[in-house]
Amino acid sequence: MTSAGREQSISWSGREDDCADGAGGSYRASRAGNLTFIDEALKARLAQLEFDGSSCKIAVRVVGWTAWTDGAIVLRSRTREFRTELARVGSYWRACVPLRYDNGRFAAVGIPVGGYDVEFECVDATGTVRRIPLLTDPSYVAGVPHTHQDGLSEYRGLVSKSGCVHLSVRAALSPDERGAFHQRRLQESTAATVVKEADLDGLLLRSYFAETVTCNGLAITEELLRRGSTLPIYWAVRDESVWSPPGVERVLHNSARWYELLRSAKYYIDNMYQPAYHDAPPGQVVVETFHGYPFKAMGHGYWTTAGFSAEQIESYDKRAEQWSYLVSPAPYATPYLTKEFAYDGEVLEIGYPRNDVLRSERADTLRAEVRSSLGIAEGERVVLFAPTFRDWTSVDGHTAPFVDTLDVRHVAELLGDGARLLVRGHAFNARSGQSRRFGANVIDVTAYPEVSDLYLAADVAVVDYSSLRFDFGVTGKPMIFLVPDLEQYKQGRGWLFDFEPTAPGPFVSTGDEVAELVRTIDTWVPTYARAYASFTDGYLSLEDGHAARRFVDAVFVPRGDAPALEKA
Repeated sequence: MTSAGREQSISWSGREDDCADGAGGSYRASRAGNLTFIDEALKARLAQLEFDGSSCKIAVRVVGWTAWTDGAIVLRSRTREFRTELARVGSYWRACVPLRYDNGRFAAVGIPVGGYDVEFECVDATGTVRRIPLLTDPSYVAGVPHTHQDGLSEYRGLVSKSGCVHLSVRAALSPDERGAFHQRRLQESTAATVVKEADLDGLLLRSYFAETVTCNGLAITEELLRRGSTLPIYWAVRDESVWSPPGVERVLHNSARWYELLRSAKYYIDNMYQPAYHDAPPGQVVVETFHGYPFKAMGHGYWTTAGFSAEQIESYDKRAEQWSYLVSPAPYATPYLTKEFAYDGEVLEIGYPRNDVLRSERADTLRAEVRSSLGIAEGERVVLFAPTFRDWTSVDGHTAPFVDTLDVRHVAELLGDGARLLVRGHAFNARSGQSRRFGANVIDVTAYPEVSDLYLAADVAVVDYSSLRFDFGVTGKPMIFLVPDLEQYKQGRGWLFDFEPTAPGPFVSTGDEVAELVRTIDTWVPTYARAYASFTDGYLSLEDGHAARRFVDAVFVPRGDAPALEKA
């Protein structure tokens, strides 16, 4: 407004995309080059998004008001959050957002596959934490990169129709590997490839459909490396988020390389069924280890009751015919495994290699390392809550919601600051993508890479019908059995033999009972000493810490792919 009362434009000295924050809005240049004030509430606008190696550089322009502190960029999916603080650089707030994170004691891995909302977080003048979507400036939409590959994952910056910024993470399959058509083509071309037995080489392993590197295969891998075997070792992984030990080559699951190795490897080890499309070439050694002690109804008995098709059952039986070995964890388990899976080949009744670490010399050191990596203070009592899934809640036979048998928040409040709860969902729960927020003194370890670490870190376990109780029993630590739906589970899933002899601890139905037993643990443990000893003798007699050694001696040493141990 001039002194004569007329309106007059004010020119802007900067570029059109320059701006300055103001109270309640922002100042920027119009297309004509004049200064314009935009009245708006708090907004965070993307000024830069640039991938660089294992990070993503983000610059943000915050408009609306300036009375905020502690700015951060948050990547939020349905189940995970990753937070990176912002720093003021000139007229922008900037963050270098890592695309990898430390997962417990393990080396940094890529953030998990999925979709992430990119949000701006700050603290307002009242101390309230606020989060708003990160929006793109209309002038910058075209500048958002579409794809970036880091290791075995592909990252894409996306903009929704409403202008919100998103990050998508997926396996870094090539265009001619992605999709049902290309997968079918790869399967057919690989099956048609003729491989001479003399040309088979290397060991290929897969665990839980390549979701993790764990279980019996990992223990076998470690034993081979410990002996100095020169056999090439390949682990199938689904993307960059899957940890693997030094000394092995990771192979992206469903890639052309995966199919090539599946056909040409001398040894193939899986803890699930091998893929239906795989027909083992002559001379390939196929080993089925499975992933749990037999207890629940399984195999033919379960498939028939659950209504599996004749074609599906026939497929399972055909794959079992190709097993060179079946690993059994205990004498009691062998007849159940051979009967239910219609297997008449060689059984390695050796115990479970995955449990060797629980009886190893490094167990105490590893316990301290794991607890430290999880932020557990010395002297805190650690309770591991690890329920199985409920079959009647799964609609696809692959995922299921987390069970609600325990009010974790309530139990944590009852136990107070001297205790920590570790919540370990089943693999079905992990795949469901269900969001869980448990509050103080509770750590969700469903995505933690190695469950045996959690057995070592815990002081007591709250379990139910899961075969996990057999593995945890190797530690000799107390178990509380939370089984409010015992009869329903028996009728719904069923089991191979009586539950009670495999559950050497108190049976409870409520969180209050769980908390009371944790608080008074020293008073009731002696009561179950005889039952625990009987449980150990009857089901865990082979768990002496040397199962992986017996496996390597039986499978690799006779074929010249691992050195024999010197006799003492």
